[in-house]
Amino acid sequence: MALTYIGWLRGIEVITLSDANSTAEGVRTNRRKGRRNNVVRGYPRTQKAAQ
Repeated sequence: MALTYIGWLRGIEVITLSDANSTAEGVRTNRRKGRRNNVVRGYPRTQKAAQ
């Protein structure tokens, strides 16, 4: 839920995340509905939500 809010992601986008999406920069997302893929930066709050 927190990652959805922090990264402006849809629920399905968060559900499909895996360990492969975690990078040194942050969390790489695979967007839907014509949006561009992006990286949610690795702030402490983001890192805690991704664990």
